[in-house]
This record gives sequence, C-alpha cells and structure tokens, in this order.
Amino acid sequence: MFRLGKKISYAEDVDTDAQYFNYLTLDNLPKEIVYLDGGAYDGDTYLDLSNRLTVKHAYLFEPDPANFSKLIKNVENHSLTCMPMALTDSYKILTFNAAGGEGSSVSDDGKMHIAAVALDELLHNQSVDFIKLDVEGSEISAIKGAYNTIKQNRPVLTISLYHKPDDLWEIPLELLSVCTDYKFYIRQHYYNSFDCVLYGIPT
Repeated sequence: MFRLGKKISYAEDVDTDAQYFNYLTLDNLPKEIVYLDGGAYDGDTYLDLSNRLTVKHAYLFEPDPANFSKLIKNVENHSLTCMPMALTDSYKILTFNAAGGEGSSVSDDGKMHIAAVALDELLHNQSVDFIKLDVEGSEISAIKGAYNTIKQNRPVLTISLYHKPDDLWEIPLELLSVCTDYKFYIRQHYYNSFDCVLYGIPT
C-alpha cells in the first residue's frame, strides 16, 4: 500500500531490530557458521557478524576497487576469502559504475569492466549457512546463480529489497521457486523503504 501511495505514513516506520543480525537470523543459525556476503563494501557487515557469532569461514564479494581496497585492509587479521567480483547468474564481464563508496552498481553505461560469477560455479559443493546480498539491484541475477547452493545448504537469507520498485515482489517470487520450505519476512530498517530487507528462514 505504501508503494501505491495509499499508506504514506509507513515511510516513518523503522524496525527497531538490527539490520541483518536480529532474532530472525541469529536464532536460526548454528554457533559456528560459514558466511557469504555479496556486496561486502568495506567489511563492516562481516565485522559486525564476527562480533556476534563464530565465523568459521567467510566469502566476501566486492567489485568496486576502492571499496575492495578498504575491505582487504579492514579484515587483514581475519581468516577468510575476499573476491573483487560481482555476483550474477553465470561467469561474464560486465560494465560497472564505481562510486568509491555505497551505490556502485552494474550499468550499461559503466566506465569500467568487472568480472562477475555465479555462486554455484564458484562454490561448487561448498557449505554455506548464511547468505547476505546487497548488490545494488542485481539481486535477482545473483539468486539465479545460487539456486543449487541454496537448495543444497538451505542457508538463512538476507536480501536487500529496495533498489528497484519491483524488487518488492520479484525477489520473493524468484526465491519461492527454490525455497519451498522457507518462511519470509520483510523489515524496513530505515525511513521511506530504504534498507528494506527480505529475510528467508528455512523451516
């Protein structure tokens, strides 16, 4: 109703629970986990998680060169895998707008080229407990490239839901085709639908 302009007051509603790491996710994860972060930025989300749970291993994907440089520096004392790549449905080279901060994204008129990979191709038969995707509008492509990973591991999912207007329904519909035994929750963590997250919890 908010997106249709019929409940404008919803813009002021902000969920009081922490983004990504709240009772929906933390209560449904083992004490030691394998974590995967698409759109890792400078490592801030991973570092937050590592203060809450034991992360046995993490895969952090960040295609923006400036962000990746910060990421490597911020997590240099941690045992994990950092990759300067985007996530999509298959291996390819994409054009990219590097903002050097938040908001970098794949774009037809991008000024640089980056490598993109499907999780199923890169992490073949690797275990994953928790997947977070905040890939600036490329979430559906990333999900399509992770079908087998999701089916085999049944990880907890946190997917950004606000970059495109139709993400609100297209992303849940895409996940329903592979997550038949999941419950889904939507939480708005900032005003006016920004930082809106879809939580997928295996049942």
